[in-house]
Amino acid sequence: MSGTDVAERPAAPPTDDAPRRERRVLLAAVGLVAAGVALRAWVGYAGWFSLDDYVFYTRAASMSPGDPDLLFTPYNGHLMPGAMLWVWLATALDPLGHGLVVTSMLAVLALTGVAVVALFRSLFGRSEAVLLPVAVYALSTLSLPGSTWWAAALNQLPQVLFTALALLAQVRCVRTGHHRWGLASAAAVAAGLAFSEKTALAMPLVAAVTWLFLTDGPPLRALVTALRRSWVTWAAYLVLGAAYVAVYVSRVPDQVGEGASLGQVVGGVGLALRRTVLPGLLGGPWRWQPLGVADSLADPTGLMELVAAVAVGLVVVLSLRVGARPVRAWGLAVVVVVVDVALVVLTRVPRVGADPVLLEYRYFTDLSLVLALCVGLAFLPVRGRTPPAHRDRGPTVLGVWTLTPDVLRTVAGTAVVLLGLGALVSASGFRDRWAANPGRAYFAAAVPSARDIPETARVYDGPVPDRVIWRLLWPATLPSRLLPPTGATVTPLTTGGSTADLRDFAADGRLRRSEVSGISLAVDGGRVCPDGPRPVRVEAVSTAFSWAWVVQLDLSADRDGTLTLGTPNGGRVEVPVAADQSRVWVMVEDEIRWVDLSASPGSGLCVTGGVVGLPQPVTW
Repeated sequence: MSGTDVAERPAAPPTDDAPRRERRVLLAAVGLVAAGVALRAWVGYAGWFSLDDYVFYTRAASMSPGDPDLLFTPYNGHLMPGAMLWVWLATALDPLGHGLVVTSMLAVLALTGVAVVALFRSLFGRSEAVLLPVAVYALSTLSLPGSTWWAAALNQLPQVLFTALALLAQVRCVRTGHHRWGLASAAAVAAGLAFSEKTALAMPLVAAVTWLFLTDGPPLRALVTALRRSWVTWAAYLVLGAAYVAVYVSRVPDQVGEGASLGQVVGGVGLALRRTVLPGLLGGPWRWQPLGVADSLADPTGLMELVAAVAVGLVVVLSLRVGARPVRAWGLAVVVVVVDVALVVLTRVPRVGADPVLLEYRYFTDLSLVLALCVGLAFLPVRGRTPPAHRDRGPTVLGVWTLTPDVLRTVAGTAVVLLGLGALVSASGFRDRWAANPGRAYFAAAVPSARDIPETARVYDGPVPDRVIWRLLWPATLPSRLLPPTGATVTPLTTGGSTADLRDFAADGRLRRSEVSGISLAVDGGRVCPDGPRPVRVEAVSTAFSWAWVVQLDLSADRDGTLTLGTPNGGRVEVPVAADQSRVWVMVEDEIRWVDLSASPGSGLCVTGGVVGLPQPVTW
């Protein structure tokens, strides 16, 4: 491939103002990216960890960075060693440090913005027209949840970054004829695959852009030319794709849900376009539906959906009048959206349902880049390419408006302003719930409390409240997993163990002395005094089903000794008791109808009360 084949066509000689104007455009583009990053910083720093964040954090805290189980154990269909290294590094530097996590997400977001600006300038030149696709990328709400929730950002942000870099490298490969850029494009995709399997979609995207927009000639001839000139890129993609599929299939179970059908895909595309993608592209959805404790789903009103559809329709019509290659660009956009939605429908909808899944923007973060790219390709000529033959369409008129350059500039500027205002409204509504995450207050109390646990104390290792971490994410819900990385020493009370000092974390995260509630033991006469190895049976007022229960006994003793507690299915725990001790806690796993008590001869040990249960509510 020769560089002269794709050299830029002669342009008008630059004026003295050209460098200054280009600098202003570059600064404006950087400003748009900075505005998008700032908006996400405003939302992100107000929030806290959520759901899967804790799973990743507790796994990283318990493993070394080179542990294959950390790097290559799939999670919900994701194989993401790069993401797990990111988690490990953040956890090692500042355990439960949400500020550091948000800063790292914003850094990746800023790098992505720089890559996108470089890509669009390389494709479309350095005129002010490039600001329109930059604004669509930087300000659309499509990427808001995926750049503020860590568990989503771990996949989505690197995917978008490396997709942009793969596109940029391929543009340079076509422009220069140097195949090293094709290899760089493949390397970018490989890096993205370390974070998200969806980065594989970058390969057909790069191929489509190369064929449809970077190669001259009729479609069939352009396809042959693109295959021939960039053969190194395609060969590298084939090798990479085959290797990745082999690794992925060997590590990840089948992710296609049962019952997914063509009808679901078609319905899903309609739902996602109407309520999620089109409003998000314009800065919507402007209104949110609560999901869980702190998350939100897109919830535009019917009028908002109509306005978004009409606005996008007008943009398409306008591009057909004044655009460079609008049919190809919007065709590419449709294909990308259908593929994105189909993947979600096939892998997530059968398990969760269409409404919650297809209304979550985190599944469509990559569309912020691809649809912005399609907007640019629809309206702007690609630098260095032969423009399409102009049809004889007379003056560029749309309705009663003559679309002069000044009018188009005003329309584009107004669109950017409206996009920014819509994005601000949507971000504000999303932030209201994101900032209400109760986990921040809980851990603000729990972390310092845990650092002051006495060495002799034991902690009831019950799950934190469900509103802090969803209980189904066990064992990431346990204090013994969550708090030790912060410097605390949490020694849990385990089955068959006992303690004279049991602590647990209250619903607000404060450490407290435990008080078991549950089923009382019927202590005859208010006092049972076993003496010697022969056990005294104490009945429970009702049966406690088989579980890991805590038996709390109130007692007194004349001298140090040992209390032995037996349970119906043969459990036996020896409990040391001090003369000045008034209470003991024992953890047993059994169905409790009664307990047998025996004590060291002559210890003067008497039990004055007892409860079988838990220190915390099961349902909190």
